[in-house]
Amino acid sequence: MKSRGFSLVEVLVTVAVISLAIGPLVQLMSSTNRMSSASIYEVMAVHYAAEVTEQLQWLAQNNTIANIHSATGKDLQDILTDPVLQAVLETPPIANEPYMVVLAPTEIRLLLSPLHPNFTSRRLYVRRLDSSMATTLKFGTYWDVSVGLRWRFAPGDNEHGATFSTILRE
Repeated sequence: MKSRGFSLVEVLVTVAVISLAIGPLVQLMSSTNRMSSASIYEVMAVHYAAEVTEQLQWLAQNNTIANIHSATGKDLQDILTDPVLQAVLETPPIANEPYMVVLAPTEIRLLLSPLHPNFTSRRLYVRRLDSSMATTLKFGTYWDVSVGLRWRFAPGDNEHGATFSTILRE
């Protein structure tokens, strides 16, 4: 008489095969979760950078920057690399609401969102573009303005970052 059922060896082989198949699946799900978290912070960085660059582009298009330069003698680099402005960009007020930054003595106002707690810095970098060789840049002063953002996924993790640039005409 034959018995119906599985032997211990068959059960152990089945468990081994299933565990070999499940291991990579669990690892794949874990890495997908990490990638999703990374994407969230990259999207947040894009929004933080866009809010600054869009306001600066608007100021440049309305000749505000050129008017300030002629009135005060300060160019865009002087204004945006001011240590007080850089400090405010990195350490916003405690309240978790948008806040206004006034760039003295120019009276330029920037509306900024407070950074998510995982973001460690937001800085502006300004570089004057050499227009002596370019035919398309021969009228006016052009600036490469970059917004640099740094963040950590969790305390103690490696820092990640992104830099977003725009070209402004003074």
